[in-house]
Amino acid sequence: MKRYYAILASATLFALTVFFAMGCVSATTKVASDWDRDADFSEYHSYAFSAKDADSNNVSKAILSLEVGERLEEHGLVPDAKNPDLLVYVQGSASGQIQFASGHMGYQPSAGWSDFFGWGFGGYGGYFDITRNVAVGTVIVDLVEADEKILVWRSLAEKSINTDNAAKIMGRLSAVTKDMFKDFPRK
Repeated sequence: MKRYYAILASATLFALTVFFAMGCVSATTKVASDWDRDADFSEYHSYAFSAKDADSNNVSKAILSLEVGERLEEHGLVPDAKNPDLLVYVQGSASGQIQFASGHMGYQPSAGWSDFFGWGFGGYGGYFDITRNVAVGTVIVDLVEADEKILVWRSLAEKSINTDNAAKIMGRLSAVTKDMFKDFPRK
């Protein structure tokens, strides 16, 4: 009987570990940034949001633009709508993503007829598959040299989000933009 509980406990622990690992993987923010290695970021002193972004009535885009503006100011750039060195383009979206996990339950106690062992106890627990649909938010920030119209820096961030709680999503934008500008070339 002790073996029964040990097997049941190990199978349950394995299933909980898989669920926990899925939660940890989807909770992290994936950030990728790249920039033009030939660009001299010390020559950029001002920025302005693109006319398309500045005229947007989208509340989430406005909040995102404020957060990006704060990060640029932390790196010494000042807003200048008339003669900017850099144009800032901000994009945000949410989409569905399917995540899969599978594994086996190990040996589980059972009683009855088995094709391999005849009458008795024990047996293989079988496999389990888990499928879930997860909402993923994506933020893209592009910095374009205003005179030459050349992309000099881009950062992309992805994070799973709970679409039922918009206030929480907006609250996390600050942390996401900090992660995006962590490796910004201008210190």
